[in-house]
Amino acid sequence: MAGENKQQPPSLAATPAFVRSEPYSYQRPSRPHINVPTTCFETRPHQPTSLDLSPLVTANMNSSDAALLCRVIQVAIASHNKIAGKQRQGNRHLLLSDSWMYRLRYKAQCVVDHVWIGPLSVLRDVDFLKSEAFTMVLVARDVRLANTRLRTLQEACWALDMASQCFAVDYMDRGLVRELPAMVDAIKTHIVAVERRRQAGAMQDTGHDEAVRRPKVLIVCDSGNELSPGMAAGYLMAVFGQTLKQALETVVTARYSCVFDEGTKQSLATWEQILQARRAVAVDAAGSQARQQQQQQQQQQQQQDRNKRRFCDMMDVDESVHEDVKPNGACLDGSGHRNGRASFAPFLDVSLPES
Repeated sequence: MAGENKQQPPSLAATPAFVRSEPYSYQRPSRPHINVPTTCFETRPHQPTSLDLSPLVTANMNSSDAALLCRVIQVAIASHNKIAGKQRQGNRHLLLSDSWMYRLRYKAQCVVDHVWIGPLSVLRDVDFLKSEAFTMVLVARDVRLANTRLRTLQEACWALDMASQCFAVDYMDRGLVRELPAMVDAIKTHIVAVERRRQAGAMQDTGHDEAVRRPKVLIVCDSGNELSPGMAAGYLMAVFGQTLKQALETVVTARYSCVFDEGTKQSLATWEQILQARRAVAVDAAGSQARQQQQQQQQQQQQQDRNKRRFCDMMDVDESVHEDVKPNGACLDGSGHRNGRASFAPFLDVSLPES
């Protein structure tokens, strides 16, 4: 008994049963990693996603501008879905990433019918810009290089009569999500302006280039692999309603050298949540407007019912009060009573002599 109650040595009692494998970290937890799986074409065929028009595209736009914008968007949707359908049937040669070569990173690629992405150096190729008939160039640069003069951009825009706009993105503070709304609005405004010029040129039948030039936007950054693909993905999410993974897959399919770092993916994830909130608000507002219209129609109908006396109001008679009224509707012949009133002839024939 004395041996069982014997205490352990102090050295063994102070030894912990568990030890931590890594040192404690008192920093804020990092955001979860956004995994964008790549498709293995040898084991699983590529299934490209079809595009569709987002209901937020024409928000805060008048009917004429919305019609012009939707016309261009529908052309892009039809062209993309046609290629996607052929890819589903096994025509892999239509997929750029299957035949991607290193030198293609120095050129621009088509994401959708009216949006291209590429490096800043592609602006030196004036013949390429002229053959593709670009009408606008969007430049995404780091905020530290925002004040740098882009002489190549100025010369290309002056030679080809292209519009241009620059966006300064703060890499350190995930500033991409701040520039996406302005970028989407800039493209929408430019599309409407070009379509109006096309209509005016077609009506005047002058044969000028403005009558045949369709809106086509080129989004460039320094390398063509970081900021411009992120802005193109944000445009796809806003205009075509694609999810984050669908937009990244569409952009990577067009330009295989794209690099989406964790900061860019987190900014696009935030942009996706903003778009989801906007859609929810739009749906709720549309439902509220429909309910208000229904209530107004009901109120107008009730007002008309109060102002106009109907046949059912005349026949709804309490038999206990008006016992002389026949239940089979004998008041229709004019000889009965209407709600207790005697019959009344509105006209008298005065041609007959009175007896």
